[in-house]
Amino acid sequence: AIPIGVDVNYFSYRENFSEENYIGFLGAMSVAHNENAVRHFIADILPQIVKERPEAKFLVIGGGASEDLRKLESDHVHFTGRVDDVRDYLEKCKVFVCPMTFGSGIKTKNLEAMAMGIATITTTIGAENIDAENMQEWIMVDNSDEFAESVVKLLEDDAFRHYIGESGNKFINQNYTWNVTKNKFDKLLKTIK
Repeated sequence: AIPIGVDVNYFSYRENFSEENYIGFLGAMSVAHNENAVRHFIADILPQIVKERPEAKFLVIGGGASEDLRKLESDHVHFTGRVDDVRDYLEKCKVFVCPMTFGSGIKTKNLEAMAMGIATITTTIGAENIDAENMQEWIMVDNSDEFAESVVKLLEDDAFRHYIGESGNKFINQNYTWNVTKNKFDKLLKTIK
């Protein structure tokens, strides 16, 4: 398989030293699997995080949220709507989450967040076709309690968060740049001559 690429110059590494505990999600909210992931996070995961970190805020980056979905906005949940540059919002986030419960294909949102050095937590569905190493280059967990615990751990442990973010960035640069994709295509085309 030839992987999709990420523009690593555009989604470049940015170290986050903010005191704010933003947890980010990126995607078009008019897409069913994104809306479901956001609803799942708000209902099943975020309350447990807020118990431990009352200042934590979930930043939902992307347009298309329905009026019904926007009713979930609170002191701990903010919908940005469509934005000119997602990087301006991603770089505020200490943790990026992809709590997908269904969907298919590579979740480029994970690749982009990892390219920026943001510690990323995803589910098995969110991890499909991305072979990053669990607990090294990202965290992959399906259980809601464990997902919440992982977010809290990353918010509280700066060294661990930076380690996961840096390792994720290196993984993307080695495996998911457009140059990697081009080189794999070149190699494949040479074999069929």
